[in-house]
Amino acid sequence: MKRYKLTKTAKILIGVIILSIIAGVALHKYNKKVQYQKTYEYKLLTKGYEIDDVNELQKLYSKKRLDYILKIDVNDNLIPLAKEKYYIDKNLEEYLAYIEEEKSDIKTAILKINTHTNYDFYDHDIEATDYTDTIIVNKYYTLKKDYVPKNLVDISNHYAWGTDNKATQDTLNAFIKMQTDCLNETGIKILINSSYRSYEEQEAVYNNYVKSYDEEYADKIAARPGHSEHQTGLSLDIFSTTDTKMKEFENSKTYKWLKKNAYKYGFIIRYPKDKEDITGFSFEPWHYRYVGVDIAKTIYEEDITYEEYYEYYINK
Repeated sequence: MKRYKLTKTAKILIGVIILSIIAGVALHKYNKKVQYQKTYEYKLLTKGYEIDDVNELQKLYSKKRLDYILKIDVNDNLIPLAKEKYYIDKNLEEYLAYIEEEKSDIKTAILKINTHTNYDFYDHDIEATDYTDTIIVNKYYTLKKDYVPKNLVDISNHYAWGTDNKATQDTLNAFIKMQTDCLNETGIKILINSSYRSYEEQEAVYNNYVKSYDEEYADKIAARPGHSEHQTGLSLDIFSTTDTKMKEFENSKTYKWLKKNAYKYGFIIRYPKDKEDITGFSFEPWHYRYVGVDIAKTIYEEDITYEEYYEYYINK
């Protein structure tokens, strides 16, 4: 077989091609390394997180949040926090601070921060702005002195004691249906004992308790003016012709029916039992708030307060 000799030029050309390939491979590896070093995976690993945690963090948090996480010390609470049902992303910094400062567990931190109960009652005013059926008013959210619901209607004495009761039209409509069904199912006629109150009327109620007892006692059973849901026209105190006493109402047939059925008409027990640390008020089995059927159903099924629902489902 005839053998061919490469010319000097050909050898140089082949050498250049080989060197170019080697350089190209090296440059590709370098660029790949540079690009990897820009990834959150690389940065989080360098920060000190294990690879499994890095993968979880990238699934759970947005790029904006990952940038924040890279600025703080490695924190073992980040993953379990984000996996909690009522976790709200905008509150992350506050959750972490509360856990560290109060030596708190994660569930408590989320509850406290979400409901603002990391502050003392009446020590963190937030002006209510959502003037719909989902408005929230409590010891943090406050109404203006001159706020009056636009769709208030008079309530006849067929549905209430006396003739000086008012509520929003939707609230009254829902109550009428509930009253009818309760009467048909149980023979019990429920009636409204108290409904809309103006700022001035609530002021008189509150001041009367303060005068008769003291401020500490008054704050347990009555809202300060501007902080009462009665001013929204969405809250009703409900009793019945057979059950009229506050102290006995919890054990009454009327309450048992309302507790089981009120949500079907869009009402919630606004101040439930054993939730005083969240709502700020003692248990009131007669106090109902209209929020609409869908919201009431969720609150009933999840057994949460309106404070918890509002912050997670509406205000998050």
